[in-house]
Amino acid sequence: MFFPKRQSEYKFNKAYPFLLLLTAAVSIGLQGWRTLFSNYAVHVVKADGLWIGLIESVREVPGLLSCLVVYFLYLFREDKLMSHSTLILGLGVMMTGLLPFKMGLLTATLVMSIGFHFAETCRQSLVLQCFELDQSAGAFGYIRSVTAMSNIGVGVLIYIFAFFASMSATLITIGMIAILVAIYSYFMKFPVEKIGGQRKKMVLKKKYWLFYLLNFLAGSRRQIFIVFSVLLLVQKYDFTVKGIAILFICSNLLNTFMAERLSRKIDDLGERKILVLESIIAFSIFMTFAFVENGYLAASLCVVDSVVFSFLIAIKTYLHKIADRPDIASSTAVGFTFNHIAAVLFPIIGGIMWMYDKRIPFIIGGILSIISLLCANLIKLPRLQIGKTFTVK
Repeated sequence: MFFPKRQSEYKFNKAYPFLLLLTAAVSIGLQGWRTLFSNYAVHVVKADGLWIGLIESVREVPGLLSCLVVYFLYLFREDKLMSHSTLILGLGVMMTGLLPFKMGLLTATLVMSIGFHFAETCRQSLVLQCFELDQSAGAFGYIRSVTAMSNIGVGVLIYIFAFFASMSATLITIGMIAILVAIYSYFMKFPVEKIGGQRKKMVLKKKYWLFYLLNFLAGSRRQIFIVFSVLLLVQKYDFTVKGIAILFICSNLLNTFMAERLSRKIDDLGERKILVLESIIAFSIFMTFAFVENGYLAASLCVVDSVVFSFLIAIKTYLHKIADRPDIASSTAVGFTFNHIAAVLFPIIGGIMWMYDKRIPFIIGGILSIISLLCANLIKLPRLQIGKTFTVK
């Protein structure tokens, strides 16, 4: 397929500074929490695999509530809702450091997760509304690069803090950073003329069924890998906080330079081919992780998975090309909800299975990757007209 060479124009969009700043704040909060969580849960909170699985399942419950974002649009403009959500995320990260016991960690995780899932839903919706068809893939990719740069920054911060501060103090500091950035965003200008006209109710349409299913499968696979890959490194290979921080820094260095480039491959190859390729790679990673006996190889697979994750942007651009414009906010929210249906169940189920055999969660992930591959082959896009250029798949 061919798109006009206009991808760089998204960097001149007036919505860009706002989206980049809050993306950085959300990334700092979430990545800080993720980097510290396994070590914090195991060594400070003294949680076992079952408790960790339960907490991770609770963390995904707000993902099911993402569909409620459209009702909050009666109260707030979508850009303001993203600012509010980022502030709530920062508060949740702070609470994690202030409540170092099992129920405290569970409660703080719930608050943090509400903020993240609402902010992420708003961000995806705003990108699809504010950017043209031939710009959204590049915009998503560049935003992912900014996410990676933010993750590197928080990784370096955690590594430095590990020499003289407790994990609790580090979490409190990271939460405060996210809160301060969210407060600053209230004073930023946003091109409100680019948004609006969205249906403020749930929209479930037959024409979007494959988008829903792809989100469901992607969320299931990602959640299994995110939870149990790092847990395996900590429990089986004794990775420390410093080791996990270095791993995330390496992953994000690659993403800083590759995310935008990989996202543009969606325009070159099309959503179907990109998602098929992603499913094949994901299957290989899961099955290798299930039987790997080398900690360095396992860590390398985490880096590869992080880079390939950029290909899942194709699910969002697929929606952009098939959705009616008034459906974008609602469909994004519903898709995010589908992304988290199985994600609520798999961590707790995987936590139970983890107690019997650490390979089982990864084998399940491999099976889901095969199903994703079959579904990706069903993608068919209509003939799209962009200016005088036609795109055919």
